[in-house]
Amino acid sequence: MAGILNNPLYTGHICSETYGIDRLKGQHEALISIDLFDKVRVHKNIGNDFAARGFVGCGDCGEPLSSSWSKGCYRSYAY
Repeated sequence: MAGILNNPLYTGHICSETYGIDRLKGQHEALISIDLFDKVRVHKNIGNDFAARGFVGCGDCGEPLSSSWSKGCYRSYAY
């Protein structure tokens, strides 16, 4: 999930530092909105483990879901 939310290619745009291209509209369909992409980039607690934190809402109440790691006896689990 983090790869999709952090890669501008999934917004339907092409970016390349090598060729100096920044958000050139591509010919492919966007999978995420440019607004969501920008929000994720500004989000301070983003990481590869929980990229959708704060952006995915509860199906019942609509509140943003949170996430964390829970420590078990032998390893940690994403919650």
